[in-house]
Amino acid sequence: MKLRILPTLILLFSTLSIHADPSDDLLLAVKRGSLPLVQKAIESGADPNTQDENSDSIFFLALKKKNIKLINYLMSLDINFSYQNNEKNSALHLLSIWGETKLAEDLYSKGGISDFLNLPNTSGSAPLHLAIQNKNSKFISWLLTKSPDLNLKNSDGTPPVLLAYEKKQTSTIKELITAGAEPGATNLEGNNLLHIAVLNGDSKYVSSLVKDLPILIDSSNISGMTPLMISVSKSNQSILNILWPLSSDKNRVDRDGNSLLHIAAISKLEKFLKTMVESGLDLNAKNNAGSTPLMESIRANQTNNTRELLKLGANPNLASFTDSPLEFAYKNKNFKIFKLLLESGASADANTYGVPIIHTIIENNDLTNLKVLLTQKPIIDNPDSEGNTPLMKAVLLSKTALVDSLIKAGANPNVSNSEGIKLIEVIVQKGYYQFLAPLAKSGVDLNVPDKNGKPLLLLSHESLLKTYNSANLKMFTALVEAGANVNIDTGNSISQNSSEKKKLLQEYIERDNESISNLLISKGANFEIKVGANSYLNIAANMGKSKSVSLLLSKNMDVNIRGENGDTPIMGASRGRYHSLVNYLIKNGADVNLPNSNGDTPLSVSVSQLDKDNIKSLLNAGANTEIKNSFGNPLILEACKVDAFANQKIAFDIIELLLAKNANINASNKYGNTPLAYAINRKNNKLIQFLIEKGADPSGKDPNGNTPLHKTILAAGFDRLKNKDLSDILETLLESGADPNVKNGMGDTPLHLAVQSRDGKDMVATLQASELLLNHSANPMIENKSGKSSFDLSRDEFQDYLSSNSVSDRIHKYQVELPNTSEDDTIESIAISPMGNVYILLTNPSSRKLMKTDWSGKVIQSLDLDMGSLLSVDSSENIYVLGIAPGTLDGKTVDKCKKDENLTIYARKLSPGFEEIWSRSFGEKRACKNTELSSLTLLNSGEILVGTRFSKKNYFHFISPEDGSEVSKHKISESPSGLYYRDSVVYYSGKYAYSFDLEKKKESKQSISLSKNTVSFITDDGLSYYGISKDRANGGFYLTKYSGKKLTPEWRKSFSSDKEDIPTHLSFDTSGSLFISGTTNGNLHGNRNFFEGKNDIFLMKLNKEGKRFWTFQTGSNEEESITGSLIDYEGNIVLYGSTAGDLFRRKNQGGKDAFLIKVKSD
Repeated sequence: MKLRILPTLILLFSTLSIHADPSDDLLLAVKRGSLPLVQKAIESGADPNTQDENSDSIFFLALKKKNIKLINYLMSLDINFSYQNNEKNSALHLLSIWGETKLAEDLYSKGGISDFLNLPNTSGSAPLHLAIQNKNSKFISWLLTKSPDLNLKNSDGTPPVLLAYEKKQTSTIKELITAGAEPGATNLEGNNLLHIAVLNGDSKYVSSLVKDLPILIDSSNISGMTPLMISVSKSNQSILNILWPLSSDKNRVDRDGNSLLHIAAISKLEKFLKTMVESGLDLNAKNNAGSTPLMESIRANQTNNTRELLKLGANPNLASFTDSPLEFAYKNKNFKIFKLLLESGASADANTYGVPIIHTIIENNDLTNLKVLLTQKPIIDNPDSEGNTPLMKAVLLSKTALVDSLIKAGANPNVSNSEGIKLIEVIVQKGYYQFLAPLAKSGVDLNVPDKNGKPLLLLSHESLLKTYNSANLKMFTALVEAGANVNIDTGNSISQNSSEKKKLLQEYIERDNESISNLLISKGANFEIKVGANSYLNIAANMGKSKSVSLLLSKNMDVNIRGENGDTPIMGASRGRYHSLVNYLIKNGADVNLPNSNGDTPLSVSVSQLDKDNIKSLLNAGANTEIKNSFGNPLILEACKVDAFANQKIAFDIIELLLAKNANINASNKYGNTPLAYAINRKNNKLIQFLIEKGADPSGKDPNGNTPLHKTILAAGFDRLKNKDLSDILETLLESGADPNVKNGMGDTPLHLAVQSRDGKDMVATLQASELLLNHSANPMIENKSGKSSFDLSRDEFQDYLSSNSVSDRIHKYQVELPNTSEDDTIESIAISPMGNVYILLTNPSSRKLMKTDWSGKVIQSLDLDMGSLLSVDSSENIYVLGIAPGTLDGKTVDKCKKDENLTIYARKLSPGFEEIWSRSFGEKRACKNTELSSLTLLNSGEILVGTRFSKKNYFHFISPEDGSEVSKHKISESPSGLYYRDSVVYYSGKYAYSFDLEKKKESKQSISLSKNTVSFITDDGLSYYGISKDRANGGFYLTKYSGKKLTPEWRKSFSSDKEDIPTHLSFDTSGSLFISGTTNGNLHGNRNFFEGKNDIFLMKLNKEGKRFWTFQTGSNEEESITGSLIDYEGNIVLYGSTAGDLFRRKNQGGKDAFLIKVKSD
């Protein structure tokens, strides 16, 4: 053992040795419980009164450790025993917990702890309390010898006697009382030993106490409760039996005024109640809240106690301050007690604050308890504070079963509430139709008015209109079927300007409620009366109420009865666009041609409304299309008069429907206006186009002789017709054959009207119109009845513009005198060099010549050729001639080809002096006669681009200008037109435009919506394209601009004379102006044909937006034609072709002579 302890001691000494303060060593030694170390620390100078962090001295620590040896050693020292720690515990407090009497006596003898005998610690406990709590009975006995305060209460207010009872130390209780403790000492609730014993149900101790301490038997606690009361409240029969005979004050009440009976009423001691009552306790005594024992038993839902109290004679009608027993039982939902009280004589008319209990039952929809209550014959019509009887309240709450029970019990159905509202009125207002039948059987007056004088049926009607549901409908129907007056007025006026009220039937006719309308008629409602001029049938038709129409017709009303303005039902239905109703009326014999007093028919009304469905029905029923409406307009004109922009398709359909029934498309009103005139007035070009397509006369005259063109010009001047609308309408009329030179009654042509200056006239629009008229060969020199031409009447810009159509003084013509022969001479091709020399391929049946000339007409050089059809010249004046001729490829002929059909492309390069530099031939084997030459272009790169076609396949050939060798060959989709711009060649066919990239040698295509009959197609930038096409129908031609990714038409301009015009070529000059050339046998744009019926040549100049600058026209006494055109290096337009006459006053040499002219203008 020594060997095992030694290391521990060494460790302790080593631990202690590290502390510099001996007091710290002392505390550690005490906590270790080591007497040697404590002694060593004391010897080392440690203070024996040292305290730890909790203010416990080393002596206190030793006491807590219960270390006797250490305690005895410390007691031998000079230390302070009169000390309390932080918890206010002294050495005596600690010893009381421990129960060590010997140490206590030793300390007490030293005089150090006597002062703490009655001092509580922080928990409120003195040493006596601690000793009792720890059941240290010997220590308690020792303490009692020191005369402590025996009635001192701890912090819970518990004196030692009661504390000892809590710890079940009855011997200590006796010892304390013997020592002088107060036997009736109480806690904070005022409970003494007997109270607590009763509360704990400790009957054995109760028996002991009442013997030893009878003074406690009738003691009261703070609540005024005696032990006897407590035993009753706890329903402890055994303790009650002990205390009952011993209590001398059984009539005592607690603090709330409750007697033993009040307490017993809520206990489970119903068998003891009789004993209490027989002892003289007041059965109907009230506590401070005015409640009797009976009320208390009801409150506690003690049915058995209630029954017993009632048997013992408790008053069932004795109320508290708020409720009667009956109402209290009902509110408590103890319906057994409720019934028991009624059976025991409780008043069925019991009330609180003036409200009879029957109302409470009804409010709860409690049929069961209502029946129970009714067996006691209450005052069944007893009203509440608002004057409502139980029956009225049941109706207000819509409780059918309650209503039935009350009526069966004799409730009065004719009562009114305090506001004078009758029960039947309430039923109607609320829509409680289910109550009407039983009330009707009781003889209630159904026609009695409400307090505002309204009939009940009207009230029901208004409820039905407000909320159309099954309940309101049943109420209304029940009133009608029960005999209510159905011919009453409603609150709605027949119109805004009338005080006359609608009848009930009219309301439902207008709502198309067939079932209610039929019910009202069957009960005597008058359906034949009129409202103003309208019958109910007119009203129903006007509003499209098909069910009401059907009902009234079934009552034999006249289907053609006239109403306001003489309208028939079908007129009203047509005006309202009620298609199915119109068809129904037709089937039932309606006259579709019966006009009203204004002359309108159903068809005229439907046309004015663009109602295609009604129009179809009426036309199929035989409606007359030739009548005129109330404005005197034919129906087909009326269809055009409406706003057809928003409903254009419908308007067109209607016109076709009318035309199919023989309507006259050129019919006019009393002012002579036709449908076409109205379409112009509406500025609706699509409608104009449609009417013309359907046969409208674009040249028809009104009574003043004005044609549609005249009317259009007038609209341009005075009715805001301008810009695109004006252009579209004029072009439509002119392209449809409208004659721009027709005179009206005053002898004025449309151009006369355009140029005349008047106040308020839109001169910009009429200038625009003048241009369009002139584009279609309006003649500015025609005179009116006053002998004035358009030119005479014009001013300022008009005169300038009219003058611009005569371009002879603005155009300089240069003519080359060609060596024509008596044969048909033709220019195959021309080329103009940068130096202004003209190279010409001139052919006739006898010869083919290459000529070099200048514009003075001098032939500089000439060379006979055996072939050649295309010609070009480079900047060095080298000439390239290409043609097709019989020949060989590589010196070989193809056996497959017939004789003289071995055709090849033959190319030659000549010097400026016409000397041959090289010649080459190229082609396709087996192409034979299917060899074609389509284009020749000199590229900026110096290469020659040749377009060919072999056996219906198209190619581009790149030819070296040095030796004529073929550099490359590329298959392309279409025969090229040779349109060359920048780095590409553009050509077209059908739905596509093609572009061949000269650098990449690659073809691309894009879709295009080309106009039909396109004869020329060009571009100068590859972005916007222009095409000219023939107008086959009207003899003129179009210029169309294409743009965008899909090359869709951006705009189209129309040009025409009074005869046939044939465009042939389209060109750009260097400034971007467009030139159109071709032939015409008419008077184009104010020019005069040189010989009537013969083709002249024309040249027209325009900008890129299609605005025409001028038109040049010239000819002879014979036919002229244009072979081609080109732009020279100076930007002049060059035309060449042939004439059979004396063109430019030059005598024809016989046959057709070739001509070549250069036109230079500003």
